[in-house]
Amino acid sequence: MLDYEVFVSFSKYKSKWYLKRIKATNTYKNSGDLFDEYIANTESELIINDVKTNNISKYIQPEIFQSTFSNTLFNYPKEYTPEFWKHYNTLVPTGVVGKALEDLESRHSLQEQFEEQK
Repeated sequence: MLDYEVFVSFSKYKSKWYLKRIKATNTYKNSGDLFDEYIANTESELIINDVKTNNISKYIQPEIFQSTFSNTLFNYPKEYTPEFWKHYNTLVPTGVVGKALEDLESRHSLQEQFEEQK
């Protein structure tokens, strides 16, 4: 791994601070035997856009937020809650991606453009 960055932000709601966003960016250098050497960048992001203060379940372990190397939340499994996933909120695409692809393919399809580069 060449680089690893995590950005965390919070927002205040009814006099309490709540998690708003976590964004992780990784840069890897692959130098294995099967592929030519290359550098890959990955990003993952979690955005919270709704705060619920009723009928919530808390993590019991007090050490969950201790500053240790392996304190990730997925090490503390919670039970499956169908109601949460039924009303799970996702961001709606704006159509910009589709427009960008149309612009890129205005003269030739992406497959044809890729084949031209060989």
